[in-house]
Amino acid sequence: MPKKINLRVVITGLSDEIGKARRARESFLTNQQKAIQLLEREYKNRLPMLVFIQACTFFKDEGNATNFITLTDP
Repeated sequence: MPKKINLRVVITGLSDEIGKARRARESFLTNQQKAIQLLEREYKNRLPMLVFIQACTFFKDEGNATNFITLTDP
């Protein structure tokens, strides 16, 4: 008799593994990458495109990126 597979358990496990892989990848990002990622996630829809692009350029400087991450870290 074939073994029954619970798809809910499989999907939940797969989702958890995908989340772990994403968090592991994010932990190896540079401060500039983290700052731009945070900017995209939290502010992209609230900022005019030109301001968003200027902010990305502002984060080319590691100190600016680090300060932004630090100031917005809960």
